[in-house]
Amino acid sequence: MHYRPAIILSLFFAIAMWGTASDAQESITIGAEFVEMRKGPGEAYPIFYVVEKGETVTLIRQQNEWMLVRLNDDVQGWLQVEDVLSAVYRRPVNLLNAPLGQKKIIAGFGWLDGSGVYGIGAGYRFSSRVGFGVHVARIISGMSVSNVLQPRIDIQMFEYARFNPLIVAGFGVMDNVPERSVVGARAARAQIASYAVGVRYYSSSALFFNVLVGGSTIQSKTPSQHFGVRIEWENAF
Repeated sequence: MHYRPAIILSLFFAIAMWGTASDAQESITIGAEFVEMRKGPGEAYPIFYVVEKGETVTLIRQQNEWMLVRLNDDVQGWLQVEDVLSAVYRRPVNLLNAPLGQKKIIAGFGWLDGSGVYGIGAGYRFSSRVGFGVHVARIISGMSVSNVLQPRIDIQMFEYARFNPLIVAGFGVMDNVPERSVVGARAARAQIASYAVGVRYYSSSALFFNVLVGGSTIQSKTPSQHFGVRIEWENAF
């Protein structure tokens, strides 16, 4: 029973490695009436070509809010990511594969069996689908406060879509500190495994929000299950 969280987490890492290996350049068909192509990643660079609706481009790499693309006739130029999004709704594409391994910061809040939870963290994006992070959270209940330190992995289903199904799993430690008014109670440490499913919404290529529903298994003298919901904000840079 005590090995089950480690087995589940190992399975998620196996899926993550598969997701990382599957990254490749994607081709999309432009859905907007036209998109202006520039010689460099910025509005200061001149427009030298207009990509029309129905033309196919290959995504090469991303630099901030700009995407380097190649046309079928080997013409290369830069498009704004927002200008390409109209094609995303018809086909999942890998708009976030470069630079590979973006750093990210995370903040969130939620509820676990009626107790308030808030936390922060930092992470690293191995690919457009797979990320890893370390989270520090605090759970506040009526009689105690619990501090949680937990590495976790998150996997989104598609390379890129504005709304994206998401799976999250983590395993760490929790210190439970009872209120001083609780007679005879002592601080205790336990292992905690968390799991959740939800939806990730991309406000832009670097800013996204997660809405997650899941639970936590606390491995102590008396193992227990807890369920809740949380909302997270992530910023990649």
